[in-house]
Amino acid sequence: MFMSDLEDKKILALGKAIKMEMVGQDLTQKVLADKIGIHRETLSRYLSGAAGYNMPIGILFQISNTLGVSVQDLVERAEARL
Repeated sequence: MFMSDLEDKKILALGKAIKMEMVGQDLTQKVLADKIGIHRETLSRYLSGAAGYNMPIGILFQISNTLGVSVQDLVERAEARL
């Protein structure tokens, strides 16, 4: 299935919203990846929207729980960037 440009932009914006929250909490990709049980490289691909690496919803929930921010808040921040 191919994604539209808007879907691609939303995925990138969500990754940026997560990265901004990580910066605010002084949290590295390595630390976050370890906390949610995935490799840092995989997290990096999810956050950058790398081709073929769509973030599973379960990972998004784990990230939001670890960051202490709701999925809804992350999505709203992402949509505000569009």
